[in-house]
Amino acid sequence: MPLKVSTAMSLRLEFVHRWKLGLESVAQLCREFGISRKTGYQILHRYNEEGEAGLESRSRRPHSSPRGMAQPLREEVLAVRYEHPRWGPKKILAFLQREHTEGALPSRSAIARLLKRENLVRSPKRSFRVPPPSDLVVASAPNEVWCMDFKGQFRVGSGERCDTLTVMDSFSRKLLVCEALFGGTTTEKVRTELEKAFFSFGLPRYMLTDNGSPFASTGAGGLTHLSAWFVKLGITPLRIEPGKPQQNGRLERLHRTLKAEAISPPEATPKKQQEKYLAFQKEYNEVRPHEGLEMKTPESLYTRSERDYKKQTGPWNPAYGEEMIVKQVKRNGLFTWNKVSYFVSSTLSEELIGLKLEGNAGVYSVWLGSYQLGILDLKEKRVISPGRNTKNLVIPITGAESLQLDVEVIGVEPKRIRKAQPSGLCPEPPEPPREGRRNEGEKESEEKNQPKHLRERGAMS
Repeated sequence: MPLKVSTAMSLRLEFVHRWKLGLESVAQLCREFGISRKTGYQILHRYNEEGEAGLESRSRRPHSSPRGMAQPLREEVLAVRYEHPRWGPKKILAFLQREHTEGALPSRSAIARLLKRENLVRSPKRSFRVPPPSDLVVASAPNEVWCMDFKGQFRVGSGERCDTLTVMDSFSRKLLVCEALFGGTTTEKVRTELEKAFFSFGLPRYMLTDNGSPFASTGAGGLTHLSAWFVKLGITPLRIEPGKPQQNGRLERLHRTLKAEAISPPEATPKKQQEKYLAFQKEYNEVRPHEGLEMKTPESLYTRSERDYKKQTGPWNPAYGEEMIVKQVKRNGLFTWNKVSYFVSSTLSEELIGLKLEGNAGVYSVWLGSYQLGILDLKEKRVISPGRNTKNLVIPITGAESLQLDVEVIGVEPKRIRKAQPSGLCPEPPEPPREGRRNEGEKESEEKNQPKHLRERGAMS
């Protein structure tokens, strides 16, 4: 015999049916069903008013919520979300606080519940924990350090390859340059975009880049034509360590946002792609709250540099001290001293460099203005970079305070070509046998694997 399953609806119907029979009082029925008389009379009242439909279970949610989100505010929150689909509750609340100076605003958790209720939140994928980025340089004011790099290349709808040049102020996170370059990443194209930025924002003190072209080389001081131009302008080039993009973590984080909001998917033509970059740049600088800036915008923290850019028209004549020996580099990258020619770099052709005696050991350091290129090797007759030696960089903060950092300011260590290690994806080809070094066992195994007619011919010979 199957078990009888009682539901709330069936119990209410039984209560009403037995009451209609008139054999039991309401009080007796309430004691039997384990409910109060108030609840019993309420059931009977709903049955008389609505019939069996009145016995259905009803929501216990209150009819009004004094602390709930008002409908106009809900619509405004959803409008901000639809306009910026990648903004979370934090950024939406910060945006509303900036726009509304009066009136109460919902909490961050209330906005999160609203977005979840409207199916506007995706469950995050499980990811492995990674160490936080460790910036190589921490600036304390605008225009102390600018970060520069290329976003990974892609192709627009017309098939042309796009390389995105980005330049950011490290302190305020303001995106100063976001330019789509088509046809290569030459020094001339990068310099043209940087000149526009220098005219608009002035000059920084340091320029932080990676070790790729056209930012760095393996020559003396790691200089290229572009970074040598920085030195002439009074900008000190800084470079991260090879294989450590987290040392330029702020720009790498920008690239993730740039890819999500302005690259995926790419536009149909180069012109439309650049228009999308300009719209993203304006929103990123002036509208989007930045968590690293306490939900402020980069534009609210950035100020123009006091160092104006002046385009050079004549030869560059750096001021060297009396203790330094000044030499001019020839077109082939050599300079002559004591009737001996030394190679420094063809990048510095026609430039004036300085030689400075270091102590009494007969060691000379080589300088381009205030930038050290390396050490003069009298035996090899060339300038060598001291590898990855670091120099203590001091960036003033306020008054007597200062920030001391160990950063690379000398050169780039030449890359050493090593044999590639097997990746496991495809086996390495077998190494060919070395003639004249086989043992007897190898010879016997080779003879056994030969065809029969070849073994007999070998035995006859």
